[in-house]
Amino acid sequence: MGLADSDLLATAAAFTADSIAYAYKKYVLPPIAIDEIFLAGGGALNRTLVELIQARLAPIRVSTLDELGVPVQAREVLTMMAIGNETIQGETGNVPKATGARHHVIAGDITPGVQPQSTGHSQD
Repeated sequence: MGLADSDLLATAAAFTADSIAYAYKKYVLPPIAIDEIFLAGGGALNRTLVELIQARLAPIRVSTLDELGVPVQAREVLTMMAIGNETIQGETGNVPKATGARHHVIAGDITPGVQPQSTGHSQD
């Protein structure tokens, strides 16, 4: 292509920031007022990307989960915890508009593990 690696990376970062800002502006703002956005995942470790997103969504503050004391790489764990909590509570855990599902459903099920057998010892 004849472009320097730095130009390709800058283009990818700008495209990513534009895509994120576009999605917020089209699907979230203004019906929902947001004061702050917390980023997670690998992109949150890219200071340039975070700054680009901040510039495109100003005056909304953009920061990372790290500022809350949660590692940015914990995104998937937190998502599974939230969905699992909804399942335990008997609440639906999907968003049909986002996933293409036909209706809301409880995500997954809770399967109890096997209870350990008592050996009859008083220490059990």
